[in-house]
Amino acid sequence: MPTDGRAIVVVKNNHVWLDSKDVGDSAAIAKTGRLTRVDGMFNALKARRESWKTAHPGADFPGVLLLAFDATEGLVVVKSVLQTAAFAGYPNAAFVVRQKNGATAMLPVDAFVPGPPSMDRTGPTVGLVVEVTRANAVASWRERDKADKGDGGVSLGGPASLGAMAQAAWREHGEHRGPQDHKFDQAFVYADNDVPFSALVASLDELLRVERDWEVAGKIERVPALNATLMVTPPRAGSGVPTSGGRLPPEIIQRIVRANFSGMRTCYEAGLRRSGNLNGKVEVRFVIERDGRVSSAKPTEGTALVDNTVVQCVVGEFSKLTFPEPEGGTVIVVYPIIFNPGD
Repeated sequence: MPTDGRAIVVVKNNHVWLDSKDVGDSAAIAKTGRLTRVDGMFNALKARRESWKTAHPGADFPGVLLLAFDATEGLVVVKSVLQTAAFAGYPNAAFVVRQKNGATAMLPVDAFVPGPPSMDRTGPTVGLVVEVTRANAVASWRERDKADKGDGGVSLGGPASLGAMAQAAWREHGEHRGPQDHKFDQAFVYADNDVPFSALVASLDELLRVERDWEVAGKIERVPALNATLMVTPPRAGSGVPTSGGRLPPEIIQRIVRANFSGMRTCYEAGLRRSGNLNGKVEVRFVIERDGRVSSAKPTEGTALVDNTVVQCVVGEFSKLTFPEPEGGTVIVVYPIIFNPGD
């Protein structure tokens, strides 16, 4: 077992292994298609973190995770492992990958996982935003939480094109380029859940090829210009803000949801009777059709409430809503609700 604050996680043969100990079922995560906390892994990492901090009072816990996945592993498993690690106090990770020549390499990557206020992280919010799908990648220099691909977004043919785009974008917009500037510009990487791990690795590898000079003790070295962060949840325009097609004022959407909140609260209270400490966020993505009806309501990856019965019940309440007819077509909305026993 490492004693320097690191942890080694390997996902293979449909299981999650922490330092050779089976701590989770990756096949079950892949089957659901949703982000899932790996409880065995979470408990083991949390205990290890607490033990390390007891042995090193006053020191900053490094929280570094070394990860190895099969090339064909889906991103829903990768994200679930990263999310679990981040909540256990391990926000920094490096993917261990095998290169064509048989050697292994480390691809450093941060995990940005929205969580409770105690876990909120500050840092850059503007940088190279990369969205990876099975078909291509879209990249632009913008605010990380903006879903609008029209602001400089370019459809790319694959990872190699991504590298060229990243190089050009950094040269135009990068803020940290001098050899004595020991800060990094940021790349925010979003990837669909069905993207294989190998495609994510190829994209990260291209981003890390963007290099600049770095002066240490009078010597110049070449280092990656971008710090890559894997964003666990997709970019979105914000609470209750329309993100596509037509237009409906956000205040109207919010007013109608709040007017019908009692049904959603009833869903949650049923869950409280099963678990008195139940709390968390239910985030619903739904479409308001041209006639004001709701269609395609479903929970997003940002949902963190563990009782799926409550989640589906809340989604069902959203499906019943009726809105004024939008202007210009359909409207896509992402709406989060946070449930707490005391509220």
